[in-house]
Amino acid sequence: MSSDKINVDLTKQEVMLFLNTKIYKTSCILEAADMFSDACWVNTDGNPQETMKVVLKPRSDDISLKTLGYEFYNYVLALMRNHNMV
Repeated sequence: MSSDKINVDLTKQEVMLFLNTKIYKTSCILEAADMFSDACWVNTDGNPQETMKVVLKPRSDDISLKTLGYEFYNYVLALMRNHNMV
């Protein structure tokens, strides 16, 4: 399963996301990656001025690969909203 920005690899049991840093704040992407690290192995890479790649590999079979990428995006958006309110 894949969309423009979320690729689910059922063979590797991981989700790969590509976030445009002109839209999503790099600091919020990295903060979300840190928060997800309890439930997933997280790898971030890319150019903070263009696109960040985030790979999420769940530590448990209880986590749905189909929704994990969307949950990560939503968490980044929530962090951005909270940072803008300060």
